[in-house]
Amino acid sequence: MRLIIFDGDETLWHVLEGANISYNGEGDYIGSNDYEYSCPPDSDPDIIVRNDGKRLQLYPETRAVLRELDTRDVLVALCTYNHPAPTYRALAAWNLAAHFDYIEAVWSADKEQMLRDILSATNVQPTDAVFIDDDPGRGHRQQGERVGIRFLKRGSDITDLNQVLELIGDDEP
Repeated sequence: MRLIIFDGDETLWHVLEGANISYNGEGDYIGSNDYEYSCPPDSDPDIIVRNDGKRLQLYPETRAVLRELDTRDVLVALCTYNHPAPTYRALAAWNLAAHFDYIEAVWSADKEQMLRDILSATNVQPTDAVFIDDDPGRGHRQQGERVGIRFLKRGSDITDLNQVLELIGDDEP
């Protein structure tokens, strides 16, 4: 595998209270959000707080898996149904941005187009990529399959992100 594509919400991180990285209620589909994120001093570095008090937490294995993928020279992309600005701010608060070779944050459930954009930007063939998403009833498995990318559902196909490492051979670039 040359490229691992992760969804964000409920795949790399989960909501502790309130909402995902961007969501702001029913009117959210219009425009963007200006959410800021921080990791309070002397607190768990895997928990960030949105400026409206909502909290999000990385899954326990997220950091280690991303670090290991770095050592194996695997391209890593983020494909998330979120507005770009708060996504980048959240990744910065977690100190994770450097682990991603490409970030596709779009306020849309059309992951098929996002996946196509990622493949084009990374110059990777669909058969050399895998897409991991929690797929909350939005048909992301079918979208990935239409692109030709192997899809793994977080929570059923894989239950722990460490399983992603099993897809990568130790000697693969």
